[in-house]
Amino acid sequence: MKRTQVYYESEVLEDLRLYAQEQGLPLAEVLRWGAYEIWKKPKVKKAIKKAKVKPKKPALALIGCLGKIGRKTQNFSETVDEIYDKD
Repeated sequence: MKRTQVYYESEVLEDLRLYAQEQGLPLAEVLRWGAYEIWKKPKVKKAIKKAKVKPKKPALALIGCLGKIGRKTQNFSETVDEIYDKD
């Protein structure tokens, strides 16, 4: 487990505390149970899986992107130089 800090509306937190007390459970356990109930839903699992997809080689993708920018900038610079050389 990993420790985290979460903010709740006062009314929600108080109601959850009362529920935890009624069930004889620690508040933290009730909060973990609630998070787990959301986490196990297929719609949420699908969104998580989609978010985890990363490029196979991110460094190469970045280099390719920079190469494209470099070519555009170079072409633009040549055009500007041609405009000023005409005067």
